[in-house]
Amino acid sequence: MILAVLLLIAVLIWMLVTYRSRQQMRFCRWRANRDKDGPEGHYHVCMACGAETFVTGAGTPAICLRPVPPGEA
Repeated sequence: MILAVLLLIAVLIWMLVTYRSRQQMRFCRWRANRDKDGPEGHYHVCMACGAETFVTGAGTPAICLRPVPPGEA
């Protein structure tokens, strides 16, 4: 019984940590546009919010660049 309660608590903590860490990305879906690459890096556009940025190195931006609406923070 105690083991089941501890397992439940561990799962709930894991779900909370996972949810909180994902909030920075919200619903961003980054797409690279190689036509606009420059010396700043690779050009990316978010298909969800329209944010645009350059990223040096491989990969996509790590956080959402969309301004946070009032009351959502």
